[in-house]
Amino acid sequence: MTPPRKAPQPAAVALRAASLARTRSERIAGALLALTAANNVDAVATLAGVLGGVIDEGNPIMAGALLGGPIAFLAAKLGLVTLATWALWLARRHRWTLRASYAVAGVVGVVSLSHAAWMLPLLF
Repeated sequence: MTPPRKAPQPAAVALRAASLARTRSERIAGALLALTAANNVDAVATLAGVLGGVIDEGNPIMAGALLGGPIAFLAAKLGLVTLATWALWLARRHRWTLRASYAVAGVVGVVSLSHAAWMLPLLF
């Protein structure tokens, strides 16, 4: 009789899912999905921080969009990244697209994680 299987840990499930991306298009799609998720986190955290008076928007384009209000900011932020994501997807057959997708997702991921610097002190 075999012992009961333990439920997989979330990190193990994510790593397993990432390892299933065998084709170049699947890896690009994964990077673009990560980019979209990180951008959404960044948009909401930036808006909360700016409206709360805790941070300033460092990107001059997005700072200009903030002058139009929260809806204009979100529309510009989500719209521009959606256009960039679409352009990278359309260019997926080019050699540079995989690296570019990883690079852009990495940069936006680091930016969205940087919000922890101002959020964590507010929580504790």
